[in-house]
Amino acid sequence: MSEITVVGVSHRTAPVDIREKLSLCKSSAESPFSHLLNQDEIRGLVMLSTCNRVEMYASTPQADTCHEALVDFLCRWGPVSRADLSPWLYSFSGPQAAEHLFRVVSSLDSMVPGEPQIFGQVKQAYISSLYAGAVDPRMNHLFQRAFAVAKRIRRETGIGRLGVSVSSVAIQFVLKQQRVPISEQMVILIGAGEMAEQAAFALYKSGVGEVRVTNRTFQRSVEVAQQIGGKAFRFEDLPRLLPDVDIIIASTSAPH
Repeated sequence: MSEITVVGVSHRTAPVDIREKLSLCKSSAESPFSHLLNQDEIRGLVMLSTCNRVEMYASTPQADTCHEALVDFLCRWGPVSRADLSPWLYSFSGPQAAEHLFRVVSSLDSMVPGEPQIFGQVKQAYISSLYAGAVDPRMNHLFQRAFAVAKRIRRETGIGRLGVSVSSVAIQFVLKQQRVPISEQMVILIGAGEMAEQAAFALYKSGVGEVRVTNRTFQRSVEVAQQIGGKAFRFEDLPRLLPDVDIIIASTSAPH
């Protein structure tokens, strides 16, 4: 009989550089699905990769052997040695794995408890596994229950009432440091990805004077700026823009 095993790292256990190495979002010729599902001890697989966590959920009849296969894969994927990875890694099996997933999808394990983004990220990871033919009946049952639990928690508790996110909390912190009214502040947003887009909306709701957006892809700058009534600029214009702004917010995947 199969049980669920999860192996991963998160903001609670591992520094950013480790999480970035293990990110399953980076491009590679190797497919985690095709590699891991070829192994007899793995019947189903869902892989979750966000800014704050990398987790692999597997349905397996051999928990110990499956655990070793998942860790070996992460070490190769990084690449990172097992000795370097072990201090940051956590793993759960059976009921503990299910409880962990329920906490994750309900945002109880998030950097900002109550943030709504993780639900969509887990659901997208589950859908990607469906398309890859990687979801067996036990995995399907677990994730459907997890989604139901998360919805019930939001419906019956106040955890999501503030609509917070990591970006919105960061913006609130920045604004509290300013002595000049926010309506008179000019902000430049460097980067236009998901986190930057959330920051842009938080700035817009705060009533900031002007938001300028720059990104390596100019069209993406335009898209984000249009949503909040801001101004888009080309990335090469950044040096001349910096002296005029009051607040700089960088949200990019650049290593520097």
